[in-house]
Amino acid sequence: MDGNTLTIRDDNGDALGQFSQAGERFDGKSATGTTLTLSRPAAPPTE
Repeated sequence: MDGNTLTIRDDNGDALGQFSQAGERFDGKSATGTTLTLSRPAAPPTE
């Protein structure tokens, strides 16, 4: 994580994807250009 940019790298240090923080999620692209989103599912309601 560098500022608002998250880079996921492989074992060799090559970037697999780069993401920017967008509220509660991260939006970005893979090294091949595929659009990606990282997010957590909403927590189930508590009773």
